[in-house]
Amino acid sequence: MSNSESQTQRSPLKFAVVCSSNQNRSMETHNIFLKKGLSIRSFGTGKEVKLPGPSITQPNVYDFSTTYEYMYKDLCNKDKTLYTQNGLLHMLERNKRIKPKPEKFQENRDIFEIIFTVEERIISKMSLFSWNFSGFGFILLFLSSMCNSPFCV
Repeated sequence: MSNSESQTQRSPLKFAVVCSSNQNRSMETHNIFLKKGLSIRSFGTGKEVKLPGPSITQPNVYDFSTTYEYMYKDLCNKDKTLYTQNGLLHMLERNKRIKPKPEKFQENRDIFEIIFTVEERIISKMSLFSWNFSGFGFILLFLSSMCNSPFCV
């Protein structure tokens, strides 16, 4: 049993947190909830995982099946100084301590009592997805934008 699995079994409520790429805000929230012993999973809703690149027009793009470890090594090989300075390597170090890779919300079939989104633009995607697929094993009871909260980094 992994560290995150043992910590998540303490809480009777099951939480989920969702953003676009399952990288920054969703993973920080995931980390905070785990430390408090709450049952939490994190997800992304995007088509692919996008991380900042050397310029706004050159993002680093990965498939959701790509591990955080691979992303970390890839960015180190591309420009370790840049990605250390902008915090991406630190973020990926945290992420790989929590779970091996990003997960797509659309592929999830777990039931959650409370689902948070940490990006306003995700609210409509989540609402549409949960309405269309609620028969597949998850229930959306609460959806809140946390963009103005301390959870946003």
